Amino acid sequence: MSAPGGRVLIVDDGAGHRELLRDLLGGEAARIDLAEGGREALDRIRSDPPDLLLLDVPPPPPPGGGGALPHQRAWLYDAARL
Repeated sequence: MSAPGGRVLIVDDGAGHRELLRDLLGGEAARIDLAEGGREALDRIRSDPPDLLLLDVPPPPPPGGGGALPHQRAWLYDAARL
């Protein structure tokens, strides 16, 4: 049975951050799912799309830093295709 508030997917590479957000948002109002990274999040999104997605987004690179890293570009591309 689905929670009345829907499903929230929290994506963060820090276990402590995921757990803190789960504790703050959890309860009977929503079903909280956790993912450690982008690949796991995409698998969960494809199999059971959440009602709300909370992401840990890295800050932009410093000036002259060359833009997003290859894995960040791939993540953004995959997320945009959903």
